[in-house]
Amino acid sequence: MPLGKSYKLEIFPETKKVSVELSLVEENLPILITGDYKISENSIELKNFSCSKVWLQEAINFYMNSKNSFSISLEKFLAEFLTKFL
Repeated sequence: MPLGKSYKLEIFPETKKVSVELSLVEENLPILITGDYKISENSIELKNFSCSKVWLQEAINFYMNSKNSFSISLEKFLAEFLTKFL
């Protein structure tokens, strides 16, 4: 069962920022998540997340407290994103 759907994905190459607007199951309003990205040869590194929902921002902060960034292979990132939100 999908966790939600993506309404909009915006990538700003000039500033290395990404913005995702999602609709999560049991949430009435869309959620906006933004962050910085860096793409290397085989992975994408995400950091400096900001979220429009306080509860989700706190979960992100808790997870990211021990890490400066989140890195994932490009192949896995795209596969997971497509599976969860499309």
